[in-house]
Amino acid sequence: MKTRFLLIFSLMYLMAFAQQSNLSPQMIRQVSNSIFTIYTYGPDGKLNGAGSGFVIGANGLCVTNFHVLEDAFYAEVKMKNGEKIKVRNIVDFNAAADLVKFRLDVPAGRTFYPLRIANRLPMQGDDVVNISTPLGVFEQTLSKGNVATVRTHQDHGYLIQVTAPFSVGSSGSPIINMRGEVIGVATMIFRLGQNLNFAVSSLKLLQMTRTRNVLLADMSKDPLVTRYIKQARAALKRNNYDNAASMTLTELRRNPQNSVAWSLMGQIYEAVGDYENSTRYYQKAYKISNKTEDALNYGLSVAELGMANGGNMKCFRESYNLFNKIVQDYPHPVIYYYIGSWLYEYTVTYKKLSGKSLQNALDALDESLKLEPYYFTFAKRGAVKAAMNDAGGALVDYDNAIKLNSQDYEPYYLRGKLRSFNFGNLEAGLEDSEKALRLVGNRPTIKADILYTQAQIYQRLAANTGNGSFTTTAMHKLDEAYSLTNNNEYLNYKRQLEKNNNSRALDEHGDDDFNFDLDFNLQ
Repeated sequence: MKTRFLLIFSLMYLMAFAQQSNLSPQMIRQVSNSIFTIYTYGPDGKLNGAGSGFVIGANGLCVTNFHVLEDAFYAEVKMKNGEKIKVRNIVDFNAAADLVKFRLDVPAGRTFYPLRIANRLPMQGDDVVNISTPLGVFEQTLSKGNVATVRTHQDHGYLIQVTAPFSVGSSGSPIINMRGEVIGVATMIFRLGQNLNFAVSSLKLLQMTRTRNVLLADMSKDPLVTRYIKQARAALKRNNYDNAASMTLTELRRNPQNSVAWSLMGQIYEAVGDYENSTRYYQKAYKISNKTEDALNYGLSVAELGMANGGNMKCFRESYNLFNKIVQDYPHPVIYYYIGSWLYEYTVTYKKLSGKSLQNALDALDESLKLEPYYFTFAKRGAVKAAMNDAGGALVDYDNAIKLNSQDYEPYYLRGKLRSFNFGNLEAGLEDSEKALRLVGNRPTIKADILYTQAQIYQRLAANTGNGSFTTTAMHKLDEAYSLTNNNEYLNYKRQLEKNNNSRALDEHGDDDFNFDLDFNLQ
């Protein structure tokens, strides 16, 4: 009897294991018919992006991630058979959990095969598959893996970590167990690690029972982000500033207390370099909302206005005091970075503060790096140390900045200047400045500054070696710099080099000329 019981138990276990480990090709074909690619469009009808989704109701009820449809005005899905169907409306959404349910615009009588939603959490080690459209291009891509673990999250509820790989474009696709049930919705990946893929649990999806029935253009996690705000943001993204301003002002006429609209007007003016108006609009947004985000925008805009006006001290005090106030309640590394950066600029560039302020700048940047070691903070702290005559400390910071991000021009540019002018290593300085030139991109003013620095390095090489070709190269660099910005500083330096070059030429050939004249007169 005992042997018979063990035999039956073993058979049941093996059957359960086999069921858990095998999703038949027939079932894969069946479920894949309910999985689609979703394309989203802006107010102008232009493609915004693509994601994935799946059908959960025979009448065309579907699921995807909230972020896939966010800011879209129109959307359509492409089924496995190539059929394209428009999204009719939003049934329900949970922005925090990154889930949305929507209905397709299909004629009466049209039915779909809905995927079943699991009502329990998976076990660690369970086999799973994902079918999606990675990068919005590779439709119906199947990947296999298992449940690595199940984690809890404040907003998402349960997050299921899986080893089945997915990528951008897979957002909103189903994670399916071996019974053909959806156990989760693919929502995020962590790029800093390997194969760290996460899905929102199906339990969260089952909790979405409201019926909102709103148009896609009106779906927003923030009621202040209306369709006019969405239209304005889309126009701003395309650098259509007039249209962006028109849509935003329309919203402000509808709701003068919409802080999002006031802030958006600030962004529009900031984008065109009008810091005076951007500051005015950001200030209004901050007064209405009293939010940290609006305070930061206002403080940054005031700072930009001050620097655009040659280091205006009133602007400096306003932004500096505001950020010092914010950082007491919200100690964020970027806020400390800006405080240190402004102190440096107003001390070194504008010379409006005493040298003692550099220590305060250093303290602020130290605090920033304690919270988060950003490469740009290392670069700025290096500049502060260089200004404080700590060349060795500056070099270490520039090296650290490059280790963290080798694709930004600034650490190379600053290190090149330090190597050339503080350590006298002109060749290494040129090497760094060449890397900076390759990385600077379409920034003519900064590119001209790098070329000017190279001209100075080449002139030092000429002075050290007596090789006049280095001076010629320096003048070519100055010509290129001047062509980018028409800055007379570059032109004046070139004239100075030409004058010095001509003087040297006279000194070198003066005796020969005199002897020639003497011989001529004797004849």
